[in-house]
Amino acid sequence: MMNAKPTYQELEKQIADLKKQNEISRLDFSTQNEEKTKRTDELRKAKERAEESEARLVEAQAATKVGNWQTDLSSLNVIWSEETYKIFELNSQIFQASHQAFLGFVHPEDRVKVDEAFRNSFNTDFYNYIEHRIITSTGKLKYIEERWRIIRNSESQPEKAFGTCQDITTRKKAELALKEKNTLIQTILDNLPIGLALNNINEGYATYMNKKFTEIYGWPEEELTSIASFFQKVFQDETYRDPLKERVMTDVNSGIAENMHWENLEVTHKNENKRIVNVVNIPLFEQNTMVSTVMDITELKQIENELIKAKEKAEKNEQKLRLVVNSIPDTTIQLIDNELRYLICGGGENKKNNLENSLIEGRTLREAYPKDVVDLFEPIFLKALQGESLSSISKCNF
Repeated sequence: MMNAKPTYQELEKQIADLKKQNEISRLDFSTQNEEKTKRTDELRKAKERAEESEARLVEAQAATKVGNWQTDLSSLNVIWSEETYKIFELNSQIFQASHQAFLGFVHPEDRVKVDEAFRNSFNTDFYNYIEHRIITSTGKLKYIEERWRIIRNSESQPEKAFGTCQDITTRKKAELALKEKNTLIQTILDNLPIGLALNNINEGYATYMNKKFTEIYGWPEEELTSIASFFQKVFQDETYRDPLKERVMTDVNSGIAENMHWENLEVTHKNENKRIVNVVNIPLFEQNTMVSTVMDITELKQIENELIKAKEKAEKNEQKLRLVVNSIPDTTIQLIDNELRYLICGGGENKKNNLENSLIEGRTLREAYPKDVVDLFEPIFLKALQGESLSSISKCNF
């Protein structure tokens, strides 16, 4: 049986279906093109953002002198950032980074320490830290700060190490210079010939005492740390301690530096020896610190007392000598030192002189008499001081 020919209506429907399918195909193709263009634009923008981010990272690393690195723990091959190469002063196009090659630049005295710290970190789950020195390819000494952590695989085995290295040379040199300066200051303070202590004003305890401070006060440092224990130990006589403490605290609380001087204080050592000291405090209110200095003047006071006694004895002897000199009638007696200065002038004859004793004593021959008298007697007196006799001179009228 032959198929019947399609009717006119059926042909029209088939043609309409074909047109519709063609329009759908054209629409799908257009949509695909739009989607492709959109995705391409998004990829381009993502690439631009990634490049901008990389550029910012490079700039930030250069500004802070911080590089980053990654080490494959199975091969110990290393990936360095560009800044890491710059820190080591190496060409990234030529130098092949590896852990062993890195160790070659570490200072010989630090090499074992650095390698051990890295290998010991394989069992850690935190950021590790170390400071060490390197010698760059140009021979320059640098100080480096390394921070890193271990990345583990799915079986919790150490797989990679990711970290940063920072050039801290400028900071480290400043720290070392400050440390050297502090060591010098500490050495000076420890060996000062006077006692020195630093005290916290608000809390009332000592933060530092040098050797001389404890030596002068005669007590170990641990027994002098507070104000209460200091007064209790050093000034053991209560009748002496209480009014002294009140005076000292009043002067300190006044805040006036000129008031914080106390002289001739008697202190008692732990072995009960007694010494005489002078104390000067220097307030540094902005630092909440009181600088306390002390000087042992015991020997000085002993010398001073001996000089006073010697002076009193000399004055008594001089008075006796004057009595003897002035008791001799019709005689002038003059005591002259090596500078031809009259020390004592007296005697009966001296009462007839035009110059009084008070004008002669303490003056030299040249100050006391006219030139013609000086010219006559100066050579005679000088010979006498050398031990020659003056018996040839029978009488002198001035």
